[in-house]
Amino acid sequence: MHLTLTLMAGLTMPGTIPNLDLSGGKVLPWQGDGGKVVMLGTTRAFTTADDGTAKKAILHRTFTVPPGAVAIEFEAAAYRPEGVAAAESLDVVLEAAKREIVPRQVKQGEKWLPSVALLGPNGRQLREYRWQLDAYVGKRVRIAVVDTDERAGCHVTTTGFRLVTRDDLEARTFTQDMRAIQEKHRLRTPTRYDSKHFMALSTAGIAHSEYRLENCETIYSLFFEHFRRRGFEARPPADKMMVAIFDTQDGLDAYLGQKIPSSVTGLYHPATNRLLVYDFGTNRAFTASVARATNEMKGGSSDLERERNQLALSRAVRDKRDDTNISTVMHEVAHQLSFNCGMLNRTGDVPVWLAEGLAVYCESTIKGAWQGIGEANPGRASVLRAASRGDASFIPLRDLVRNDDWIRKATRTEQIILGYSQSWALFRMLMDDRPRQFKAYLQLIHDRKTPEHRLTDFGTAFGSDLAKLEKRYRAYMRDLVRKEAK
Repeated sequence: MHLTLTLMAGLTMPGTIPNLDLSGGKVLPWQGDGGKVVMLGTTRAFTTADDGTAKKAILHRTFTVPPGAVAIEFEAAAYRPEGVAAAESLDVVLEAAKREIVPRQVKQGEKWLPSVALLGPNGRQLREYRWQLDAYVGKRVRIAVVDTDERAGCHVTTTGFRLVTRDDLEARTFTQDMRAIQEKHRLRTPTRYDSKHFMALSTAGIAHSEYRLENCETIYSLFFEHFRRRGFEARPPADKMMVAIFDTQDGLDAYLGQKIPSSVTGLYHPATNRLLVYDFGTNRAFTASVARATNEMKGGSSDLERERNQLALSRAVRDKRDDTNISTVMHEVAHQLSFNCGMLNRTGDVPVWLAEGLAVYCESTIKGAWQGIGEANPGRASVLRAASRGDASFIPLRDLVRNDDWIRKATRTEQIILGYSQSWALFRMLMDDRPRQFKAYLQLIHDRKTPEHRLTDFGTAFGSDLAKLEKRYRAYMRDLVRKEAK
């Protein structure tokens, strides 16, 4: 898979309309008379400044606003000598049907404010302007650069025009957030990586970053194919998904503003709709356990035994690191996709068992190789085996589905891990046994905002006899243990 790498400062604007940006230094295919293209530093601009080679002008360009465009941005200024009042028009306007003038905004500090008139320069700098296009996608519009002021020294200058997409706006916000985190916590400078459906900002190395983004793309198309084939409605997101990749666990701590337990190897952050992961090789608990094991090996009976032990440990460390990195990405991308494709409502009340059951359903990795969606998950099945042997108590089905206390009030990490494994088993059982009812259940709860309906909704979809369903659930988990546990 080809991945494009760009520096963090760069933003790629869609070039869907030829020469909207005055590329090539030519006015064509713009229409009208007067003015000329000049260079302002490294930026091409159109000006009506009268130096004997340019004259007053009305330059215009008509085009259809393409899908995905949310704004047009440009820099411009109206120039009048000191003491010369505004008279004839110096302007840059966007017209829609029936000569409707699209409202224009000017950037003042960090805010965009209405701009009825084209302002003079800000010192020696052109001012930033934009037109918002939400109401004009698919419609014909016309940009016009107008100078009808014949007085000496009066002219208008504008750069080319950039179409901005939702991806561009989100990328800017993401970039600003990551820069602020980097500066505050002295992290490595993030680098931007782009694939077809994802954009990543990463403080990790090139190979690690590209591989993580490749993992994201691997699950992307298979996710929609899998759930559609089983009758679920899953729409590919309209926008790119944003991913933060950190080289260390400290990066995740910095993003979230708190120290995160080592049991958390990555997460989907609903508030920003971003995926956050770090290299598990830097996990504090993992590195401590490797250090302990290495120290214990120093007491081997012979050099050969110590060498064999070291090789075995190196293989185990590599497998654990690879497995966790890949399964974490697949788990968290499943969260991100499920909350952006219409299956789950990011602003609604989504039971934890449902969200985590779906993600675990997509995570299985064995010896650094992802197994696919809905495939065997020996690690989770082994957790269920331990519970079935009495090492821990199963969470009753009623408690799992009626609220999130099983995770919110857990006092031991082992209880949370068991809850994840049981959520996976429940999700998989419903996918296997009752896909139609499961689809209806997702539709039923989609617009719920509060949790008091959870038990009733579950009973409506799958039957009110929870004791009977619990019996089937326990049998299903025993079957998973028999088939899949390590």
